[in-house]
Amino acid sequence: MWETGVIAALFCGYYAMKGTIDFPIMQTAAGLFIALAGVKVLDGWYDVATDSKISKMTLPVFLHSKGVGLEPIRDLGYGLIYVTMMLLLAQLPPPFYPGIIGGSLIVVFSHLYYRGRDMEKRLGLTVGGFGLLTFIFWAIFTILGFSM
Repeated sequence: MWETGVIAALFCGYYAMKGTIDFPIMQTAAGLFIALAGVKVLDGWYDVATDSKISKMTLPVFLHSKGVGLEPIRDLGYGLIYVTMMLLLAQLPPPFYPGIIGGSLIVVFSHLYYRGRDMEKRLGLTVGGFGLLTFIFWAIFTILGFSM
């Protein structure tokens, strides 16, 4: 899964800069793994029709073949991201809050505004991913001591 590569890059980059892996980076990485799994569900959601035809078994295709509608599958992807953001908000110290809240607001906007609108354009996924990147960059700057 590409999520593992993203988390490994986060760990390796942090370790290369700090020379240690400490608890905040582990919390952040674990939460981001869940969020990235949600993004992967959203990414696969756009391809359900095509993947079904070629028997490519992604989680959205599997759920859809079991009778789950497309909108609930999309909501599952966003739900994983929401759970992640709530877990991070509950676990990380206050300097991380602006990044978590700002990223979450962008993700919520993406979910509500693009719901049912962009089956082919993938704008919702792009905007939602930008929300996660907002938090990731805030977390990196906070860990490095650059946050306000």
